[in-house]
Parts: sequence; structure tokens; C-alpha cells
Amino acid sequence: MAGIGFELKKLFDEKGIVSKLRAYTYTATIVTGPMLLGITFIAVVQILGTMMGLDFQHRTLLICIFTYALLGSLVLTGIVAMPITRYIADMLYEKRHDLILPSFEGSLAVLLPISFVLSLTFQLATGQSLTLVIFNVILFCELIVVWMTTNYLTAIRDFKSILVGYLLAIATSVLASMLLCAYFEPALEIFMGAIVLGYGVMVIISILLLYRYFPHAHEHYLLWLHWLSMHRSLIIVGVGSYVGLFSYIVISWLGPQGTEVAYLYYACPARDTAAFFAYLSVLVTQVTFVVSTEVNFYPAYRKNFELLNTDGSLAEIDAQQANMLSILERELGDVAFKQLLTTALMISLGAAILEALPLSFTPSMQTTFILLCVGYCAYAIANVLTLMCLYFSENRGAAIAVGAFALATTALSVLSLYLPPQNYMAGFVVGSLIFLFVAWLMLYRYTNDLPYRVLAGQPLLSRERKGFLDKLALKH
Repeated sequence: MAGIGFELKKLFDEKGIVSKLRAYTYTATIVTGPMLLGITFIAVVQILGTMMGLDFQHRTLLICIFTYALLGSLVLTGIVAMPITRYIADMLYEKRHDLILPSFEGSLAVLLPISFVLSLTFQLATGQSLTLVIFNVILFCELIVVWMTTNYLTAIRDFKSILVGYLLAIATSVLASMLLCAYFEPALEIFMGAIVLGYGVMVIISILLLYRYFPHAHEHYLLWLHWLSMHRSLIIVGVGSYVGLFSYIVISWLGPQGTEVAYLYYACPARDTAAFFAYLSVLVTQVTFVVSTEVNFYPAYRKNFELLNTDGSLAEIDAQQANMLSILERELGDVAFKQLLTTALMISLGAAILEALPLSFTPSMQTTFILLCVGYCAYAIANVLTLMCLYFSENRGAAIAVGAFALATTALSVLSLYLPPQNYMAGFVVGSLIFLFVAWLMLYRYTNDLPYRVLAGQPLLSRERKGFLDKLALKH
């Protein structure tokens, strides 16, 4: 998370429970804000729709529309998200802050036209009303901007403004839904318009924050393409993680228990509800990892490489490396323990709570929920190990782990369709366990021979890249 560490450390250094709570709140806002915003949108709009008379068919279709837009936008932005994050980190390190905004504008100039064409093509094929087509296309493009701005917001120190922006976006969507339904008959178009309006507010506030914080060089808009060319393995990491995370959902839609809701939108209610609540267990680890890494691990990591890059003695380097790896092991153990505890609580208490709620939570859905909690537990820990590989610039190892996850989960999810319905999620669980093992192996292999990897593993001569993306980056 480029640029977030220094500010978080200041917040966690402050004394008192309130200060610590504020620090965790800001961390959760940065790390999970857009995703939580989407979850909150759907939950609130569903409640409002029920209260105001929107029929079940349209409420289900609303969830499908948003889910399609969410998954599609994440996969598309995943192509450039990791290289862009690396680019931002490098520019911050080199104190070239003026080159950050041009990359934001350049990436959107590439992604938005592609997003518009893909979304419009799909929406026209569905045969929806023109109003829904327009809202769907706008929502998809808004989500593209949201995911891209998230990469840049981590470098902004104004956490309070970011949090206020997210809350204002939710409030706008809720108020718009209530006001429109007060004057018009509840309809799918009204709630879609409210969601689009809410995300529009979020996009505007986020962009204003970026332009207020960063200077602008007005050049090198496509320089980030050079990072895309240099770090192609990061494309696998970015796309593969979402493919592995979501492929089992898409496969279940097209399986025997999937149903076509309307307009080429498919759903599998028996698993979608369970998946929605099981995924919430991952959010704890995402927040904990950022805090553990940026506040506790990063200072030791930075000192270790400062000694390597300056005149540190061999004894100092060995001692600091041992200290760094000791902290790494401790923090990874702490993150894994918290995730295991969260999963245990979700299985023991969450299943009982969901069964008590008016969600028609059947025994089959409960089995699916438990299986997914186990799968998400393995995924969350494996994802942390993969991110630590990226911390050490072990991009190849991270790509191998994520590639194995994407391939295993997708293939096994297809095969699991031949199992009894309550075991359909076994493919995702086994794929996540494979991800966990490969990610651990890649990180252990790299850190077990760290001096060689860092020093002797570097190329003797730098090679100038002359690919199409490199030429395009240098021209613009």
C-alpha cells in the first residue's frame, strides 16, 4: 500500500483506546472501503426495496447487475493494478510526485474506452430498457475509476476526508432512493440510479482529493506502460487473484442449480448468499495485514536494505536480517492466528445467526457457508504470503502461487459440479489450500536464501527494453 505506512505508524504511536480505534478505522477505510461500500449499497438498497414494495424478482436482478459489474471491473482493472501500484511506489521513493497524476489520467484514458465498449456490448445483448443500459454502462465505468483511485488514495494522508467521502456516498444513495420512491412507484431504474449517483459522489470526492494532494507534471501520461512491460508477472498476480477468487461463483451460476434471473443475468441463490457472508471473514485479515506490515515489519525491512545499500558491515547486515525475518515470522503468525480465530467465530456463531435471520438459510446453505469459510481462511493467509513475496520483489514466485490458485480453483470447481450439491464449493476450498501451500513454499524458498536472492540474484548488466509498450511509454 504505497505511502500509507508512515501515517499509520503515527496514528498507532498515539496513546489510548480511541486513538487505536481511529487508526484501525482509517486502515479499514483505505483497504476495504470501496468493497464495503458496495456491500453496504446492496444491503441498504435491498432493505429499502423491501420496505417500499420493490418485488423480489427485481431485487434479485439488482444484486445480479451489481455483482456482474463488480466482478467484471475488478478483473479488468486487475490487469494494470499491480504494475500501477509498483509505479506509484517507485515515484514516491524517487520523490517524483508530479508524475503520479499523469499515470492516473493515462491509465483511465486506456481503461475507460475499453470498459465502455465491453459494457455497452454486453448490455445491448441483454435486451434491457435503454434506461437500464445507460445506468449499467455508467456504473461499470464508475467502478473502473473507483478501483483505480483506490491505488492512489493509499498515498494520501487525509484519511478523515476519505472516510467522510465514503460515508457521504452511502448517504447520497440512500436519500436518493427514499426521495425518488416517495414521489414515484418503486422500480429497478430508481434504485440503479441511486447506486450510480452514490458511486458518482465517491468518484468525484476521490478525484478531488487526488488533485488537491499531488502536483501535476502534464507529461508522461503513459510512462506507467513501461512498468507494465517490466513487471509482466504482476499482471498474472492482479488478474489471477480475482479469477481464483470469483471463478467458482460464475461456474456455480452456470451449473445445475444456477438460474437465469433475467437479461442474461444468472444467479445461484443457494450459494450466493453463503458466499456473501463467508467473504466478510477475509476483511479482518486484510486490515490486520496492512497494520502488521506497515507499522511493525516495514521499519525492520527498510533498515535491512539501507544497510545493504550503504556501508553496513557484514555483522550488522546479518543481525538486521535475522531481526527482520524474526519479525516477519511473528507478524505472519499473528495474522494467521487472527484469521483462524475469525473463521472459527464465523463458523460457530455466524452460521447460527444466519439461520435465525429471515434469509431462508437451509442446512445445505449452512454446509456451503462452512466450506466457504474454510476456503476463505486459506485464501486470506495465502494472499498475505503472496503480498510478502511482492514486498521482496519476488514477483515470479507470487505469479506462480496466484497462477496455481486460479487454475486449480477453476478446474476443480468445474469437476465439483459432479459432486452432491452441498459439496460444490470443494473445488474452491482445495484450490485455496493449494494456493496456501504454494505461496508459503515461494516465500520460504526466497527468504531462506535471502542474501543470494538480493545480491547475487541480480542481473550483471541492465537490458534496455524495446517492446511496443516501452516505445509507447517513452513517446508519451
